[in-house]
Amino acid sequence: MHVTYSGKGGNTQRYVCRGPFSTKAANNCIGFGGMRVDRSVAHEVLDRLQPLGIEAALAVLETQGQEHSDKRQQVENACRQARYEADRARRQYDAVDPDNRLVAEELERRWNKKLVQMHELEDELARLAAEQMPMVSTEDRAGLMALGKDLNRAWDSPGASVETRKKIIRLLVKEIIVDIADDTLSLVIHWQGGDHTRLIVKKNKVGLTRWAVAADTLDLVHVLARQMPDQSIAAVLNRAGKSTGKGNS
Repeated sequence: MHVTYSGKGGNTQRYVCRGPFSTKAANNCIGFGGMRVDRSVAHEVLDRLQPLGIEAALAVLETQGQEHSDKRQQVENACRQARYEADRARRQYDAVDPDNRLVAEELERRWNKKLVQMHELEDELARLAAEQMPMVSTEDRAGLMALGKDLNRAWDSPGASVETRKKIIRLLVKEIIVDIADDTLSLVIHWQGGDHTRLIVKKNKVGLTRWAVAADTLDLVHVLARQMPDQSIAAVLNRAGKSTGKGNS
């Protein structure tokens, strides 16, 4: 999905799946406001990043790193064996009498087969070598564990940049699958390590923001407006403890 920005100052995000929109005169697949979704995902991330969650995440990273190292070692051993067998097949082919065409053709076929196997293993080894597994130093581990003790305050701190939050989320989240079901968003968070979490987030109604006045307050205003002027209505709402969408009197 793509991210678009709008609103005052251009800081209100919206997620859109464009589908064939860029090449055909077609509508976007799905789209939804990002603020409520981002808050829900951040809440799940913070839950995972409490001290026990951090320790589990670090353990997963270490396990993945060890599995990657073991896999690479296995492929390296297989490469060495494949090179030896390909070289032996070449020597057998070189040693055969060229006049014995049937034997020479069979030995050449075997040699080519060994070469194909060797190249496939070399390609896999190059792919594994190119993969960068996340590494966590002892200092990083100590810092993360300390951070988990007061993470909510640190996450909302003015000193925590958007880039820092993104790095933390990418460390934990592999991908998020979203679908729209009626007036709700159905999310599946796939965590690094294979676990997943399902979330249901209420979708914003058209024209309704998080600053909207509560529905029961609006209903009360509609009733009072038939009998009272604005200042009197405001006084009644204040006495009743009602507030504006931003929490003001």
